[in-house]
Amino acid sequence: MRNDLQIPSHYGTELAGRPEVFEPELSAAERWPAVARLASRQHGVVGLEQLRRLGIAGSTVRTWVERGRLFRVRRGVYAVGHTALTRESRRIAATLSVPGSALRCRTAASALGIRPTAISRIELVAPRRASGPGLAVRVSVLDPADLTLADAIPCTSVGRTIVDLAPELDDRGLERTVDAADKAGLFDLGEVRSASVRAGARHRGRSRLNRVLALGGAFDATESELEDRFLALVRTNAWPEPRLQHPIELGGERFRLDFFWPDLKLCVETDGARDHATPRAMRRDRRRDALLKAERGIDTLRFTWDQVTARPREVERVLGPLLDRAGIHGPTGQIEPPSLGVLV
Repeated sequence: MRNDLQIPSHYGTELAGRPEVFEPELSAAERWPAVARLASRQHGVVGLEQLRRLGIAGSTVRTWVERGRLFRVRRGVYAVGHTALTRESRRIAATLSVPGSALRCRTAASALGIRPTAISRIELVAPRRASGPGLAVRVSVLDPADLTLADAIPCTSVGRTIVDLAPELDDRGLERTVDAADKAGLFDLGEVRSASVRAGARHRGRSRLNRVLALGGAFDATESELEDRFLALVRTNAWPEPRLQHPIELGGERFRLDFFWPDLKLCVETDGARDHATPRAMRRDRRRDALLKAERGIDTLRFTWDQVTARPREVERVLGPLLDRAGIHGPTGQIEPPSLGVLV
């Protein structure tokens, strides 16, 4: 018997999600154990189409219902040998009742463990219109990259779920969701960006997503590329060479400083979106900056991809006076307090 799981054909084969079994050769004695094994992988429920693929006739299904072996949960979906449905049972039953569907938005976030939900309805995305008790179905054919499994239940990926939540939550709610995904090791900025691009420019919530993640123009920049750009700016201005990736221990932890001038007790960090965009990462950076100041007397300046590449004069206005005061000549002029390169 084949026990592999596969997603419905219109979603491609990258995602495991539905059993594709064709076993008309099963004997009568083998059929019920096969159904039980299938149900054990799907929180105790099975779909009518899955039973057909096991070679089980409609008349047999009706007989099992009459004898209390199967209990109808939704149209074309049955609980196997029980009626005690869990939350997961109800969710996978919903996806089985709507061909090609997956959990989305708040329901997906709950299934992925990145945001709890109190709503009773189950939110689905499906390739065609569908309805059912307690279901909210959004019609869309998603790219396989936007789909995953959460506890064996098809749902939208973490990146796509965050994109879908953006128009539904306020800034703080979205920030908490991103934070939870980051803390669980599930957040991938590149995945969020790709999901946002696939969702289209007219997707609601795009501005909120950018604002919460502070994306700027750093989506496509690697950390090394941003550091190279900053180092080129240092050399263009004939500033002294900093130490690169300088190791330091703070509060019993070891860190590396992107650019460090020990004589000035000055550190510059170039903040690419991949490692610094999430709220959790920002709090980590602030903690490290505070430890640098408290334990070593080192001031920290942080510059983004946008500042280094699109507004280099802003970087020069911030660093120039500091280097001048140390007797090192760099760009001079009337300086206004910077708004983005924050001195801690």
